[in-house]
Parts: sequence; C-alpha cells; structure tokens
Amino acid sequence: MSSKKLRNILFTLHRYLGLALGLIAIIIGLTGSLLVFHTEIDIIYPLHYSLLSGDIGLKFVGIVGLLFTILSITGIILWPGWRKLIAGFKIKWNAHPKRMNFDIHKVAGVITATFLVFTFFTGFCWNFSEFINPIIYALTFSKPHPDLVSVPIFGQLPLGLKDQLKIAQAALPNASLSLIGFPSEPKETFWFNFNLGDVSLDQYSGKVLQVSTIATASLGDV
Repeated sequence: MSSKKLRNILFTLHRYLGLALGLIAIIIGLTGSLLVFHTEIDIIYPLHYSLLSGDIGLKFVGIVGLLFTILSITGIILWPGWRKLIAGFKIKWNAHPKRMNFDIHKVAGVITATFLVFTFFTGFCWNFSEFINPIIYALTFSKPHPDLVSVPIFGQLPLGLKDQLKIAQAALPNASLSLIGFPSEPKETFWFNFNLGDVSLDQYSGKVLQVSTIATASLGDV
C-alpha cells in the first residue's frame, strides 16, 4: 500500500470519527471539567462516566474513549509538520475561513494531542478496569490488592464514623482527609482517602485492613 493511499484512509477515518464523536466529546469534556466541583454538583460523576445510563453507559463511554484515542493518534500521523515543520505550526489568519479553521485545528490538535491520547486512553482503561487491570498487573509483575471485606459481629453495630475516622487518621498521621467511602452492604469496608494515601477499615471492628500510599504501592498500582 502506498503512503498516499494510507494517508487518505487515515484522513477519512479521522474525519468521520471526529464528526461522529464530536457531540459526545463536548458532553464528556465539559462534565470532566466540572468534576473539580463534584462535591457541590453530585450529578457530574454519573453524567461524565456513564452519561446517566448505568453500566451500559459506562461501557459506551469507555468505547468512546478508545475511539477518541484512535482519532488523536490518526491526527498526529496526519499532521503536516512531519513533512515541513513550519507548515505544521503556521496559521493563515487572512485566508478563507475554511482554510483558517483547518490551520487552527492542526496547530491546536498537535499541541494537545499527547494529552488527549493519555486522557482518552486512561478513560477507556478506567471504564473497562475489570479487563485492563489484570493486564497492567501482569505486565508490571505486580500483585493486585486482595478483596477487602468487613466481618460482621453478631449483635454488634458498625463503629461510628468518629471512631472509624480516629483509627484511619492514626494509620496516616499528619495526613489531610479528602474523601470518605461509606459501606452500603454488611461486608463492605470503610474507605478513607487522605492526601498521603488511602486507608480501609473493617466497619465493625475498626481493624485496619489496608494502608496504601505512593511509597508502598506496587508498580501496577502506580
């Protein structure tokens, strides 16, 4: 196959993927930006990750992330700067609007392309974590975390949040609390996210089941 024919195929793929995914990109991009306010706007999380469509939406958004990864890679390949660097960064502001739009697209695209590839591909991996995580652990020769469970104690209610938080903070002294994950089922654990790492506790006994920090995390987790 000639390089010209391959380039035409990639151009067609890039153009139609961009056209088909454009609206979804706007929704996911805007909601992703708003995640910084997720505490104040609870609906942003499910809207961003699954378009408010549950597990089906989660997989759909994951596939969209993979398609956008392909879109970004084809854009990098098609960038005119590979043939002539100056042409790749030149914008003709006084040209026809269609040409000016193309120039802005190629320059903005190549500048952000690397970030977009990592953003979309990690989004795909996040939504398909049950398949991707085992591959990551295998490639990095790391062991995945064991499933953590709370052990119900007959006749005893779960420890109160105040006691749980005190134990978690003792496990990571001088750390600042960011998030708390509350158990919704009898065997689920309390999860505390600090700026230095995570702590998981048995909701009944308060036993520290796991402390995870960057310093102690495996290569796969990092």
